[in-house]
Amino acid sequence: MMTRIVHRLIQRPKRFDESSRSPDSTGLKSLPKEGSSFAWQNIRNRAERMFSEHQFSTLAIYSALGIMCSCGPAVDSPGDNVPPSLLINGQSNALASVLMLKTDKNIPHLPNGIEGQDLLSWDGDALVQADGNGVGKGQYIGPEIGLWAAHLGRQLLDDAGGELVIINRAVGGRSISYFLPGKGNYELMRDHVQAAGLEPKAYVWSQGENDGASGEATSSDEYLARLCELHGAVLGDYPTIGRFVVVGTSSATCGGDSSEVRDAQQRFADAHADVVLVDVDDMTGDPLYHTGCHYTYTPGYTTWADRIQEALQ
Repeated sequence: MMTRIVHRLIQRPKRFDESSRSPDSTGLKSLPKEGSSFAWQNIRNRAERMFSEHQFSTLAIYSALGIMCSCGPAVDSPGDNVPPSLLINGQSNALASVLMLKTDKNIPHLPNGIEGQDLLSWDGDALVQADGNGVGKGQYIGPEIGLWAAHLGRQLLDDAGGELVIINRAVGGRSISYFLPGKGNYELMRDHVQAAGLEPKAYVWSQGENDGASGEATSSDEYLARLCELHGAVLGDYPTIGRFVVVGTSSATCGGDSSEVRDAQQRFADAHADVVLVDVDDMTGDPLYHTGCHYTYTPGYTTWADRIQEALQ
């Protein structure tokens, strides 16, 4: 049974062009070009531990979280006592909570119980059942993970079983500078990950609406530099992360011009082998999916979840 699950997760066709990231003989995807900001020491450490442990009980879920292997045992597996984990940050589309989306009357609550007892988050004190419907509290330190994150987590668990931890520290209406090291939000997530004893496998970033708005008007070069700073910090603090997913900002977001942000996001993905850019711009302008700033739960955010799941493989 587990063999069939692993085979399905690893062999599922990809939406994205991986021609420049094909696996080498060790099973690791091709390394980034010299001079990129990717943490080279982390790559060497990861390669040295490649195939050193055979933990097939968690292989399927680690493969689904972009552990950068095409076959064989899991890489950097922390063992059966620590469930795999996924980190999410960014603006309101990353948060995707009922509180942030209260003006969008067509977004319903998730079906009761969709999260299940095997989908977890950190409430500031302990790992507890994640809450997809939660409205957030204070500095978003509760177990709220948002609509599309709950849907994504449920799909990953239905495929692979076991447990999964999702920590979402997104805050709506903020520019990228708010999320950089030294500003508070970054340290809040890092403290929670460390307190929970997690070794996260992937990081999902959805942000850019504020930087594309007329009030911010962040240039492509400025946004790229800040995104590279965040990326370097994330890889330095979480060496087990194998995939950094960026959800592309809509081309018509909240009435602003996001062309500079979108250009920076594409350049960032082109420069880093561990980065996958998820394009959701085909939903822009379609009221069935997109409400101007946010998205409907279904089919909007559920489509997000489907595409992010592919990017994590």
